[in-house]
Amino acid sequence: MRSSFIRVLGFLLILSGGCSLNPERNPQPEPENNPPVISSITITPSRIHRGEQGNLVGVASDEDFDFLLYRWSASYGIFPFRRDIPIVTYRAPDNVSADTVSFFVSDIRDSTVRVQVIRLVNIAPPQNLKASAGTRFVEVTWDPSIDNRLYDFLGYEIYVSERSFNSMPQEDWEAFKIPTDPITDNKYVVRNLEQGTIYYFQVRSLRATGERSYFNGEKDTSPLPQGLGSILREINYPQPYAQGFDFSEGVMRTFRPDDPSIRDGIDLYIGTADPEDGPGPLMFKSPERLAYRHPDWAGRRVQLKPIGDNWFVSETDSSDFVTAVPLTSRSVVAILLPEGHFAKFQVTDSLDTAYPYRQIQYRWAFQTITGYPRF
Repeated sequence: MRSSFIRVLGFLLILSGGCSLNPERNPQPEPENNPPVISSITITPSRIHRGEQGNLVGVASDEDFDFLLYRWSASYGIFPFRRDIPIVTYRAPDNVSADTVSFFVSDIRDSTVRVQVIRLVNIAPPQNLKASAGTRFVEVTWDPSIDNRLYDFLGYEIYVSERSFNSMPQEDWEAFKIPTDPITDNKYVVRNLEQGTIYYFQVRSLRATGERSYFNGEKDTSPLPQGLGSILREINYPQPYAQGFDFSEGVMRTFRPDDPSIRDGIDLYIGTADPEDGPGPLMFKSPERLAYRHPDWAGRRVQLKPIGDNWFVSETDSSDFVTAVPLTSRSVVAILLPEGHFAKFQVTDSLDTAYPYRQIQYRWAFQTITGYPRF
């Protein structure tokens, strides 16, 4: 009985051992693995400069919910702290215009790499450059650079030349930089300039690394005579003489409307919407509009154009001029004289009385350079 049991047990052991030694008869399938997926790499701030520090954020997922390993690398930049986590601190290189970063993700069995190029930006220039001329100076103003909060932003440099920067090699620009510390304000007054000379202005942003922005367009202007006037009356004000303005001399002149003997010294007068300056709304008028008083006035054609109520508008063009424009409080009028000079005139105050007793206070500016539409 015992020997029969031993024989059966031996047979079963042999049978069992034979099955285990032949895996092809009962294979165990290897579980399928899905590699990690990298969906994005982002950098903050979105505009990163040479030598600036920011953050890289890698977003990855694994369909199998495996534990993931991370590794960052860069061609030039560095990772000052860790580089084995999805969000890392990145410091851009100092001397190249682009860097390549790689984000490696692994679930032990499979791995994925995503490569991204980071374009390193130059410091941005100021915007909306303007140049407003005084009698012997020019005030240059601008809107701040979008990089004015950069950690090593120093301010702005001013350049001034008597010829256009567009006509000179870039290596010559440095000679025209005003020798002053970087300007932290958004304006600068350039003094001791000459009337009758055109000056060109540029402004650049500056970093502590010495990096300068490119020039974002130059502005040109020229200092010019200008001033305030006390009283200018409408043409039919009851007094022996009428009043007009002479821009070349910067003075109010008296004259007789029926006597054009000083015609070329009158550039502007105050009339009304009525063709013969009877009752009606006030108008700035060219002297040629006085031809109803004497035909010789027709030979003095001065052109006018409303340009708003901001005195500091400093340029115009030769289009849309007419010979009469409405006079309103604070109105600024561009003037084109027959001799080719540009000027501007503004109502600073008006006395609101009835026709024909109305009068204004004013200011004026006159460009001495012929054909140059700056004032």
